[in-house]
Amino acid sequence: MPERLSAEARKAVLKELPGWAEVPGREAIARTFVFKDFNEAFGFMSRAALVAEKRDHHPEWRNVYKTVEVVLATHDAGGITKRDVELAKAMNAIAGQLGIWRLDRTSCEENRECPLAGRAVRRVVANGIGLFGGF
Repeated sequence: MPERLSAEARKAVLKELPGWAEVPGREAIARTFVFKDFNEAFGFMSRAALVAEKRDHHPEWRNVYKTVEVVLATHDAGGITKRDVELAKAMNAIAGQLGIWRLDRTSCEENRECPLAGRAVRRVVANGIGLFGGF
């Protein structure tokens, strides 16, 4: 079984995971991806599902139209492990290849049309995530 990351290690890896944040009240990390349309969101989920299945590490996720909300935690370990970090990096890379936009909490809360107002999300700005090979 993979070893849980310490609180210090979680904070350090989150600095390397653009768009990801700890889930309040739970030892897990989360990110909301917003795509151009449903087709792009579904394409992201299909590609991410193949990676997750290959690694035998599956996300908790939800899709509504062009938005995909993801939560990662290693249930067997009772928290966040390197497996979650690796899958988050892979998802960021896949999203980067699709031209993802990311949300910022401040602008989303100010924008009443934002479907995620009040959640820990990141502002809509062009994503500068580098590509991660092998997908």
